[in-house]
Amino acid sequence: MEVPATVRQALGECANSIALRDVDKADPDQLLRMVLLSDGCHKLQVIYRSCDLLDLETLNTQLGHSYALLPAAEQQRLCGRLGLSELPALPALTGWRTVIDSAVGAGSAVALVLQDRLLAMVMPANDFMNLCGEADRLNCAVAVAPLAEAVSGYGNDREQVILPSSASPVCVYANAWRTRLSCLRFRKQPAVLFACAQTPIL
Repeated sequence: MEVPATVRQALGECANSIALRDVDKADPDQLLRMVLLSDGCHKLQVIYRSCDLLDLETLNTQLGHSYALLPAAEQQRLCGRLGLSELPALPALTGWRTVIDSAVGAGSAVALVLQDRLLAMVMPANDFMNLCGEADRLNCAVAVAPLAEAVSGYGNDREQVILPSSASPVCVYANAWRTRLSCLRFRKQPAVLFACAQTPIL
């Protein structure tokens, strides 16, 4: 599979330094995801490690906004204009304001998942950070391990989890990933959204 033209254009000169690798063979700590948010007036894209969870409440507090997941229809229209089925974690694809979690780029390389989640583009972390330009660096993601420990008692699912009135289509997994939900809040870890892309235990 070749890198789509729009993605190669967004990569610029860094396109020469990428290596394509099966997602299953990529380092999980290097895999990144990008979430598109909106508060009705402003758009925002947030990039964080796929193995972490985005803490939306903390993000909104730091930015002084009330961002929520961009409606699926708008995301689909945006992807359609770019000729992609989904967006890899490249800020230049949209040109929106970007927030990058502080854990991103801590290693020597990052991996960006391409369409269909079969391949990842692996590139030097320094090159990726240069592509991000003036993006804000914030602590806005939560490591999965402490969260899993906080909800290890899967018999208390209903006490641990609060479902919002409008659930997103993104699946997250509570209590050692035994319960499949659309979107959740943990009382011990408030407003944590968008879990790692692991296969749920149904």
